[in-house]
Amino acid sequence: MSEDSLFIVNKMIDYFNNGDYDVSAVPEIEEQNISALQFHARMFSLADKYAVDILISLSAAKYLDRLRNSEIVEFLRSIPAVYELTPSYVRDLRDEAIKYARINLPQGLENTPVRQIYEGIAGTTPEFIKELLDSYMETPMIGKCWDCGSYQALQGVQSRCLQCGHDTTPPAC
Repeated sequence: MSEDSLFIVNKMIDYFNNGDYDVSAVPEIEEQNISALQFHARMFSLADKYAVDILISLSAAKYLDRLRNSEIVEFLRSIPAVYELTPSYVRDLRDEAIKYARINLPQGLENTPVRQIYEGIAGTTPEFIKELLDSYMETPMIGKCWDCGSYQALQGVQSRCLQCGHDTTPPAC
């Protein structure tokens, strides 16, 4: 545990004592210069490292809950923790990060500071960029399903020329 952050290890001990950990009103998180999203990713990594299955589930749920309410900058800054601290076969946070990026990143990149952060992440965490690109190739369209209520893969049933607007869908047989 010597290479693990003492702050995060102490929060892991809190979990063992209380069955939970909280970072909502902790001044140390600001002293550590990490966001809540980064913290949950690091806790997930620590729980995975020591095979604490219930803490893996809890920290993944807390990451996802925070992700739903986070700004794009906080999300981007959590990517190194998600991708560099866990093995590639541990998909819990990675899959959620890719889904969040597909939904929110296109609009976020219109902002110059966000684009600069993204480009920095792209340079330091190429595995994220590869997985993001792979997700577009495997599932070109995603959107909110009115029945499921969640973002799912979609099938395109109509196509239009982006220049003239003409329907290019082949006629039904």
